[in-house]
Amino acid sequence: MVSALIVVGAVFCAYLYAAVSKTVGITVAAIYLSVVAAFLIVSVIKFKRKSCKLRVLICAAFSLIVSVMAFGFGAGNARSREVSDGYGGYHEVEGRICAFDLRSGIYKADLEALRFDGKEIKGVLRVTFSASDNNNAENMDVGDRISFGAFITAVGLADDGAINGSSYRTDIRFYATVDPANVKISFGKPSLIEKFTQSLNRLLVDNMGDKYGNIAFSMFTGDKHALDYSISDAFSAAGIGHVLAVSGLHIGFMVLLIDLLLRKVSKRKRFPILTIIICLYVVLADFSPSVVRAAIMTVVSGLSVFVGGRRDLLSSLSFSFCLILAVRPFYLFEAGFLLSFGALFGIAMFADRMAKFLARHGFGRKAGEAIGSAVSVQIGVTPTLIYFFNKIQVLAILVNIVLIPYVAAVFMIMVVCMIIGAIPTFGAVLLVPKYMLVPIDYIAQGISAVPFANITVYATAAVFLSYPVMFFAGGLYMMPKGKIAVVLASVFACAAFCAPLPMSDGLLTVVDSASVDTVITDDGKTYLIGYVRDKYAVTEALKHNRCKRLDAVYLLGCDQNTVNAIIELNDDFQVGVVYNDTFGDTGARLIDNGINFKLYSDTEDHPVCEVKLSGERVGYEYRGVLFAEDNADPIIFSSYNVVRVKTYDNAQDGVAYLCNYVKDERENVKTLSNGMYTYDLGNAATSINM
Repeated sequence: MVSALIVVGAVFCAYLYAAVSKTVGITVAAIYLSVVAAFLIVSVIKFKRKSCKLRVLICAAFSLIVSVMAFGFGAGNARSREVSDGYGGYHEVEGRICAFDLRSGIYKADLEALRFDGKEIKGVLRVTFSASDNNNAENMDVGDRISFGAFITAVGLADDGAINGSSYRTDIRFYATVDPANVKISFGKPSLIEKFTQSLNRLLVDNMGDKYGNIAFSMFTGDKHALDYSISDAFSAAGIGHVLAVSGLHIGFMVLLIDLLLRKVSKRKRFPILTIIICLYVVLADFSPSVVRAAIMTVVSGLSVFVGGRRDLLSSLSFSFCLILAVRPFYLFEAGFLLSFGALFGIAMFADRMAKFLARHGFGRKAGEAIGSAVSVQIGVTPTLIYFFNKIQVLAILVNIVLIPYVAAVFMIMVVCMIIGAIPTFGAVLLVPKYMLVPIDYIAQGISAVPFANITVYATAAVFLSYPVMFFAGGLYMMPKGKIAVVLASVFACAAFCAPLPMSDGLLTVVDSASVDTVITDDGKTYLIGYVRDKYAVTEALKHNRCKRLDAVYLLGCDQNTVNAIIELNDDFQVGVVYNDTFGDTGARLIDNGINFKLYSDTEDHPVCEVKLSGERVGYEYRGVLFAEDNADPIIFSSYNVVRVKTYDNAQDGVAYLCNYVKDERENVKTLSNGMYTYDLGNAATSINM
């Protein structure tokens, strides 16, 4: 654990290098690593004098090695991303499709092996296909190379002083929106791993149906690109989202299955077989941080059989923590990594004591261990859930206590059935795990619909100060006399720094979406203007502004994707009212789902005003900003100083264009993550009367 704390210091030196200043980062790192080196020198001297144990010397040496690696890899990645940042603008792009994302109903593809204007570029480009007619996009497949011309937005490693953990993990460095009709396709072949995962997905979907086949595929590989957002959102709201993301839980299931199948084989012979299978599973899961963590801990635990050492959860957890951060230091700022380690940290701190407490009060050993583990895991992951997802999952403990043993059985049966189902004519055996998944799905859907199953909370990074509080309150803190005072002082300090953040105010947020969607936060109200087809992108914008409620939605157009997105948004953000100029079936669906829908009326006092040209609506206006429809006549743009539009040609002098991707830096524009940016409404000029 000492080494883990030391390597965290090295990661923050790398953070200073990447997000603050190279000079500051190098200076602080030099001082910090010198102190760690001095710790090693003192340990060597004391060890020679026999006044220091060997493990202290090993700890000092290991700490220095991983700290140097962490800063070196962090600084190197920051320099690489700086080069990528210079490639914003228009480019002729060529790349290989390595993944498709269809969850939002909009085609998105990830491209690797990139070439911009004929030059090789590192990183991954996320492409959104903007046209409603995606026939050309439907012809694309993983392994194909595509080429097109587009405006590219570079994604910085650090946005406004915060590390973009998601971009770092996926290596997505660029975003672009293109019309699939303008894309040239060169058909190619998928890699061996891609062929395997495609075959596995087809096997599961063909025999289990689209819904449960993709749930099973996500459970086994962690790949949710084909899984509908409504399903993953329901699992997350119920507190079992980890079931769909390959994690240490799945490694545990795999180890349990292998132990059952090889129970008659000695532990010494079983260990190498287990190690090989786990390593292959890590590759299949695309080296997910939580899987790598679990794999390292499993190997360390297995090695203890050979060396005769004791199994210490906190030590093996800290060891895997150090190894991962030594190579991928900015994982410290990634949600999946922190959730994985937070869960195990909670178990290490509280599970054993809770289990013993429950056993003394009439619970059986198994029941006490299950309840203690579920409660401990939830305690451990709560700070990360609050910071990254702004949620406290009220019913998660109860759901996990009930479901995890059942999920373990489903997972192991599913793996066995996949092996059997791969044999020709035996695919029907996969109906067994399909019907076993149905109760899990129904429970997730039911729990997610329970009022206040999730409580929205916004907090700064100071919420992670609760981890020292957990340590002081846990069973490993060995100072019983001062323990209560330390815990109370820690709780007070944590509460003082973790006060809930207020909603952003006076900002216009350009949503990273294929359509023109914009979030406005002003005077304590939140408005959404656009086509609202990408629920995920809109959710990210609302979370960035710390919104708990969506007071009004002003639609520029409406289709079934719009209705679906608004219904799902209403689950997380209470939607006040939706306005449109026509009613139709979409309005009826919204009302049927308990959402207030109204026709826009001039007689009603609206903060957002309709803008018409020749009697036809061309958009809305708020505080001097025109929010134009996709097909709006550009002639009206000259009447405004600020226009929110998807794209534009023939820019007019004196007009500021807020497009889906910002093309020039301005003092009143602040870049956020994943292509989003905000515009300060205080700088918007009053619209000119027509």
